[in-house]
Amino acid sequence: MPLVPTHAPCHLSYVIFSMQRSGTTTLCRDLNRLKMKCLFELFNWGENNAGLRWGQHLNVSAEQAELSPMEYISRVLRAENISRPIGQHVAQIGSMDGPTRVQCQAGFKLFPGHHIQPEAAAKLATTCIIFRRQNVSAQYLSWKRARTYGGGCWGTQPEAQRDCREKAPTIIGDDFEEFKQFYTDWYLKVEKACVGRTIVQWTTEGYLTQVRSVLEIMNLL
Repeated sequence: MPLVPTHAPCHLSYVIFSMQRSGTTTLCRDLNRLKMKCLFELFNWGENNAGLRWGQHLNVSAEQAELSPMEYISRVLRAENISRPIGQHVAQIGSMDGPTRVQCQAGFKLFPGHHIQPEAAAKLATTCIIFRRQNVSAQYLSWKRARTYGGGCWGTQPEAQRDCREKAPTIIGDDFEEFKQFYTDWYLKVEKACVGRTIVQWTTEGYLTQVRSVLEIMNLL
Protein backbone atom coordinates (compact mmCIF):
# COMPACT_ATOMS: atom_id res chain seq x y z
CA MET A 1 0.00 0.00 0.00
CA PRO A 2 1.98 3.06 -1.24
CA LEU A 3 1.97 6.45 0.39
CA VAL A 4 0.06 8.99 -1.66
CA PRO A 5 -0.46 12.75 -1.29
CA THR A 6 -4.02 13.57 -0.37
CA HIS A 7 -6.13 16.37 1.01
CA ALA A 8 -9.06 13.98 1.41
CA PRO A 9 -10.49 13.57 4.92
CA CYS A 10 -10.21 10.35 6.87
CA HIS A 11 -13.22 8.07 6.59
CA LEU A 12 -14.09 4.85 8.39
CA SER A 13 -12.81 1.83 6.47
CA TYR A 14 -11.96 -0.88 9.04
CA VAL A 15 -12.95 -2.35 12.40
CA ILE A 16 -10.57 -4.44 14.50
CA PHE A 17 -12.52 -7.22 16.23
CA SER A 18 -10.56 -8.63 19.13
CA MET A 19 -10.42 -9.14 22.90
CA GLN A 20 -8.49 -7.62 25.78
CA ARG A 21 -4.88 -8.76 26.25
CA SER A 22 -4.42 -9.57 22.55
CA GLY A 23 -1.92 -6.87 21.57
CA THR A 24 -4.38 -4.57 19.80
CA THR A 25 -2.81 -1.42 21.25
CA THR A 26 0.43 -2.27 19.45
CA LEU A 27 -1.55 -2.87 16.25
CA CYS A 28 -3.37 0.46 16.61
CA ARG A 29 -0.15 2.35 17.23
CA ASP A 30 1.36 0.78 14.14
CA LEU A 31 -1.67 1.73 12.06
CA ASN A 32 -1.36 5.31 13.30
CA ARG A 33 2.29 5.38 12.21
CA LEU A 34 1.10 4.24 8.79
CA LYS A 35 -1.41 7.13 8.73
CA MET A 36 -4.29 4.66 8.96
CA LYS A 37 -6.00 6.44 11.82
CA CYS A 38 -6.93 4.05 14.64
CA LEU A 39 -9.44 5.57 17.04
CA PHE A 40 -8.83 2.82 19.63
CA GLU A 41 -11.84 1.72 21.74
CA LEU A 42 -14.29 4.20 20.28
CA PHE A 43 -17.34 2.50 21.79
CA ASN A 44 -15.89 1.94 25.25
CA TRP A 45 -17.12 4.43 27.86
CA GLY A 46 -14.88 2.97 30.55
CA GLU A 47 -12.32 5.08 32.39
CA ASN A 48 -9.39 6.30 30.25
CA ASN A 49 -10.94 4.97 27.04
CA ALA A 50 -11.61 6.67 23.72
CA GLY A 51 -15.39 6.35 23.91
CA LEU A 52 -15.57 8.22 27.20
CA ARG A 53 -13.19 10.95 25.99
CA TRP A 54 -15.05 11.51 22.74
CA GLY A 55 -18.41 11.20 24.43
CA GLN A 56 -17.54 13.95 26.87
CA HIS A 57 -16.02 16.11 24.13
CA LEU A 58 -19.04 15.74 21.83
CA ASN A 59 -21.67 15.46 24.58
CA VAL A 60 -22.72 12.02 23.36
CA SER A 61 -23.72 9.22 25.73
CA ALA A 62 -22.90 5.56 25.22
CA GLU A 63 -26.58 4.88 24.60
CA GLN A 64 -26.78 7.59 21.94
CA ALA A 65 -23.67 6.27 20.20
CA GLU A 66 -25.07 2.74 20.19
CA LEU A 67 -28.39 3.95 18.80
CA SER A 68 -26.82 6.08 16.03
CA PRO A 69 -23.27 4.75 15.54
CA MET A 70 -22.64 6.29 12.11
CA GLU A 71 -23.69 9.74 13.29
CA TYR A 72 -21.37 9.41 16.31
CA ILE A 73 -18.45 8.25 14.15
CA SER A 74 -19.07 11.04 11.64
CA ARG A 75 -18.85 13.62 14.42
CA VAL A 76 -15.64 12.06 15.74
CA LEU A 77 -14.05 12.04 12.28
CA ARG A 78 -15.09 15.63 11.58
CA ALA A 79 -13.36 16.68 14.78
CA GLU A 80 -10.31 14.57 13.91
CA ASN A 81 -10.09 15.88 10.35
CA ILE A 82 -10.10 19.51 11.49
CA SER A 83 -6.79 18.97 13.29
CA ARG A 84 -5.29 16.36 10.92
CA PRO A 85 -2.25 17.69 9.03
CA ILE A 86 -2.36 17.33 5.27
CA GLY A 87 0.40 15.17 3.84
CA GLN A 88 1.31 11.67 2.81
CA HIS A 89 -1.17 8.93 3.61
CA VAL A 90 -1.45 5.22 2.92
CA ALA A 91 -3.56 4.52 -0.15
CA GLN A 92 -6.91 2.84 0.31
CA ILE A 93 -7.05 -0.96 0.17
CA GLY A 94 -7.34 -2.55 -3.25
CA SER A 95 -10.94 -3.63 -2.74
CA MET A 96 -12.02 0.02 -2.78
CA ASP A 97 -12.65 1.70 -6.11
CA GLY A 98 -12.81 5.25 -7.39
CA PRO A 99 -11.69 8.34 -5.46
CA THR A 100 -11.80 6.55 -2.09
CA ARG A 101 -8.56 4.79 -3.04
CA VAL A 102 -6.56 7.85 -1.93
CA GLN A 103 -8.54 8.81 1.14
CA CYS A 104 -7.14 8.50 4.63
CA GLN A 105 -8.36 5.32 6.28
CA ALA A 106 -9.71 5.28 9.82
CA GLY A 107 -11.04 2.58 12.10
CA PHE A 108 -11.53 1.48 15.69
CA LYS A 109 -11.23 -1.67 17.76
CA LEU A 110 -14.14 -3.56 19.23
CA PHE A 111 -14.13 -5.91 22.23
CA PRO A 112 -16.95 -7.80 23.93
CA GLY A 113 -18.95 -5.48 26.16
CA HIS A 114 -18.48 -2.33 24.10
CA HIS A 115 -21.50 -0.22 23.27
CA ILE A 116 -22.12 -1.65 19.80
CA GLN A 117 -22.77 -5.19 18.61
CA PRO A 118 -20.45 -6.85 16.05
CA GLU A 119 -23.29 -7.04 13.50
CA ALA A 120 -23.79 -3.27 13.65
CA ALA A 121 -20.05 -2.50 13.71
CA ALA A 122 -19.31 -4.62 10.64
CA LYS A 123 -21.86 -2.63 8.62
CA LEU A 124 -19.97 0.61 9.28
CA ALA A 125 -16.80 -0.30 7.38
CA THR A 126 -15.58 -2.21 4.34
CA THR A 127 -12.96 -4.32 6.13
CA CYS A 128 -13.06 -6.54 9.22
CA ILE A 129 -9.67 -7.14 10.84
CA ILE A 130 -10.20 -10.21 13.04
CA PHE A 131 -7.29 -10.20 15.46
CA ARG A 132 -7.05 -13.10 17.90
CA ARG A 133 -4.41 -14.39 20.27
CA GLN A 134 -3.77 -18.07 19.62
CA ASN A 135 -2.35 -18.75 23.07
CA VAL A 136 -5.64 -18.54 24.96
CA SER A 137 -4.00 -19.69 28.21
CA ALA A 138 -1.52 -16.79 28.12
CA GLN A 139 -4.33 -14.38 27.28
CA TYR A 140 -6.37 -15.69 30.20
CA LEU A 141 -3.46 -15.32 32.66
CA SER A 142 -2.74 -11.79 31.45
CA TRP A 143 -6.43 -10.88 31.75
CA LYS A 144 -6.59 -12.46 35.22
CA ARG A 145 -3.59 -10.48 36.41
CA ALA A 146 -4.97 -7.19 35.10
CA ARG A 147 -8.41 -7.86 36.57
CA THR A 148 -6.88 -8.74 39.95
CA TYR A 149 -4.30 -5.97 40.31
CA GLY A 150 -5.50 -3.24 37.91
CA GLY A 151 -3.37 -0.14 37.42
CA GLY A 152 -0.24 -0.67 35.34
CA CYS A 153 -1.15 -4.32 34.87
CA TRP A 154 -3.46 -3.12 32.08
CA GLY A 155 -0.47 -1.38 30.50
CA THR A 156 0.85 -2.21 27.06
CA GLN A 157 4.46 -1.08 27.44
CA PRO A 158 7.14 -3.08 29.33
CA GLU A 159 7.84 -0.18 31.68
CA ALA A 160 4.14 0.07 32.53
CA GLN A 161 4.02 -3.59 33.50
CA ARG A 162 7.32 -3.77 35.35
CA ASP A 163 5.65 -3.84 38.76
CA CYS A 164 3.24 -6.55 37.61
CA ARG A 165 5.69 -9.22 36.56
CA GLU A 166 6.00 -10.71 40.03
CA LYS A 167 2.20 -10.68 40.34
CA ALA A 168 1.62 -12.73 37.21
CA PRO A 169 -0.56 -15.77 37.98
CA THR A 170 0.79 -19.07 36.74
CA ILE A 171 -2.10 -21.35 37.64
CA ILE A 172 -5.13 -21.84 35.45
CA GLY A 173 -8.22 -21.18 37.55
CA ASP A 174 -11.60 -22.84 37.61
CA ASP A 175 -12.98 -20.10 35.36
CA PHE A 176 -10.62 -20.89 32.47
CA GLU A 177 -13.07 -23.15 30.67
CA GLU A 178 -15.69 -20.43 30.84
CA PHE A 179 -13.16 -17.93 29.49
CA LYS A 180 -12.21 -20.27 26.64
CA GLN A 181 -15.85 -20.83 25.69
CA PHE A 182 -16.46 -17.07 25.75
CA TYR A 183 -13.44 -16.64 23.43
CA THR A 184 -14.81 -19.24 20.99
CA ASP A 185 -18.33 -17.81 21.01
CA TRP A 186 -17.09 -14.24 20.50
CA TYR A 187 -15.03 -15.00 17.40
CA LEU A 188 -17.79 -17.14 15.91
CA LYS A 189 -20.14 -14.19 16.37
CA VAL A 190 -17.62 -11.83 14.77
CA GLU A 191 -17.02 -14.08 11.75
CA LYS A 192 -20.76 -14.34 11.18
CA ALA A 193 -21.15 -10.56 11.45
CA CYS A 194 -18.39 -9.97 8.89
CA VAL A 195 -19.82 -12.15 6.12
CA GLY A 196 -19.87 -10.07 2.94
CA ARG A 197 -17.04 -7.78 4.07
CA THR A 198 -13.36 -7.90 3.25
CA ILE A 199 -11.90 -10.00 6.07
CA VAL A 200 -8.29 -9.87 7.27
CA GLN A 201 -7.48 -12.71 9.69
CA TRP A 202 -4.45 -12.03 11.90
CA THR A 203 -3.15 -13.68 15.04
CA THR A 204 -1.29 -11.76 17.71
CA GLU A 205 1.66 -14.12 17.41
CA GLY A 206 1.77 -13.98 13.61
CA TYR A 207 1.46 -10.22 13.48
CA LEU A 208 4.19 -9.54 16.03
CA THR A 209 6.68 -12.02 14.57
CA GLN A 210 5.94 -11.74 10.84
CA VAL A 211 3.90 -8.77 9.62
CA ARG A 212 5.34 -6.26 12.07
CA SER A 213 8.86 -7.50 11.37
CA VAL A 214 8.37 -6.88 7.64
CA LEU A 215 7.05 -3.38 8.31
CA GLU A 216 10.05 -2.62 10.49
CA ILE A 217 12.45 -3.90 7.81
CA MET A 218 10.74 -1.58 5.34
CA ASN A 219 11.24 1.28 7.83
CA LEU A 220 7.52 1.90 7.97
CA LEU A 221 7.37 1.62 11.77
